[in-house]
Amino acid sequence: MAGDLRVQLVRSGGFAGLTETRDVDASTLQAPVAGRLRELLEATNGSNGSARSNGSGRGRAQGMDRYQYEIRVEDSRKVRQLCLAEGQMSPSERELVTLLLSCGTPQSPPR
Repeated sequence: MAGDLRVQLVRSGGFAGLTETRDVDASTLQAPVAGRLRELLEATNGSNGSARSNGSGRGRAQGMDRYQYEIRVEDSRKVRQLCLAEGQMSPSERELVTLLLSCGTPQSPPR
C-alpha cells in the first residue's frame, strides 16, 4: 500500500476523567491488521478528508462519564482529524477505536 500511515488515538473523559494516548504505525502491524485498519479508516471517513469535527454535533459525548475520542490520521498525502463520542459511534467507528486501543503503543502523559 502506498504511503506511510500513522494514527494517534486520544481517549479522554470517563469516570476518572483521565486522558490516554495510543500511537499506531501501520508499517509495524501484521498485514491483515494493517489492512483492516485502513478499511475502518475509510469507512469512518478518516482517509478521505471529510472526517467530522467537534463542531458537527457528534464529536462530543452526551452524558456524564462518557469517553471522547480524537483520532489523528497521518499519511504521505495529508493529516486528518476525526472526533467521536462514546454512545454515538457507528459499529465501524467502535471497531476502529477498539483496534487502536488494542494495538496502539501507550504514550506517557506529560509531567
